[in-house]
Amino acid sequence: MTVLVSNRCEQCVALEKVHHQKMEHFIGLVECQSVLFRRGRARAAKDLDVAVRKAKEEREDALDALLKHSSDHNKAATTSARTVAYR
Repeated sequence: MTVLVSNRCEQCVALEKVHHQKMEHFIGLVECQSVLFRRGRARAAKDLDVAVRKAKEEREDALDALLKHSSDHNKAATTSARTVAYR
C-alpha cells in the first residue's frame, strides 16, 4: 500500500520506507507459515503465530505513524492556505 503525501519531506520518505519494510517482513512470515501448513507441518506453522502477530502489530504501528504524519502535513497545508486567503 502506498500512501500519497502532497508535501513529502525526509520524514515522509523515512516513514514510508519503514512501513514498506514492516509490510514485507509481515508478508514473508505469513507466506512461510502458509507453506508450512500446506506441507503438513502444522506445529512448525503454529510456532510462527507469535512472530506473525508481532509483525502485524509493527506493520500497523508503522502505518499509523505514516498516516499521522501525512495528516499533520494536510493540516499544515490547510492552515497556510487559510492564512494566505485571509491576507
